[in-house]
Amino acid sequence: MDCTVFTIAHRLATIIADDKVVVMDQGKVVEFGEPFNLIANDVSDNGITKPEGHLASMILETGDESSRALFVSAKRAYLKRRESQKEEVSDASEGDIVIELNQDDKKKE
Repeated sequence: MDCTVFTIAHRLATIIADDKVVVMDQGKVVEFGEPFNLIANDVSDNGITKPEGHLASMILETGDESSRALFVSAKRAYLKRRESQKEEVSDASEGDIVIELNQDDKKKE
């Protein structure tokens, strides 16, 4: 599908695997980015390492079991996107210039 989808959600599981999220508080944007990057410092992290963040604090409020499941979902989606991007670069022949703006552009080719 060649489109941008805006999802307004009250359940974190609905958006945790999305490419980007906007976190708002009292009508103002307080965070923007990939969910995994908003909750963790590094791909080697095995739990939330940015507890001071807005998204991370909302996830932690869901309890241990739920926050762990949300973290795992965010990390899996993040790693899947990174692997997909690596494959696109490795498919380019030597001398080719590859510019990938987002996943939707790939579908237009």
